[in-house]
Amino acid sequence: MTCTRCGADLDGVGRFCRQCGAEVAPVTPASRPEDDAVLRAVLPVGRTALSIAAGYLGLFAVIPVFAPLALIVGVLALRDLKRKPGALGRGRAIFGVVMGALMSAILLFILVATRLH
Repeated sequence: MTCTRCGADLDGVGRFCRQCGAEVAPVTPASRPEDDAVLRAVLPVGRTALSIAAGYLGLFAVIPVFAPLALIVGVLALRDLKRKPGALGRGRAIFGVVMGALMSAILLFILVATRLH
């Protein structure tokens, strides 16, 4: 955190800047990036690593080779989220499971159809 008046680095202890004496506004929970709803929707703040991976693999599942991996990581992410009740990322994990299952079914259909011909 830096002083808005002089730009000095602040240690977060005390109400006044040690350099210029300006009053420093305390960091409130609402001003932290983790608590901003818009940033939480865009950035993976507070989400588990598995749920982030499941979300990205769900996106890459449009290339059917990634689909089984998206399904597996999505299921693992959902299991991980059950053990961590305060963690976020359930939507990304579900997206990974849905896209992984859908595209895995398409991949399986393609593989079976090419074997029959």
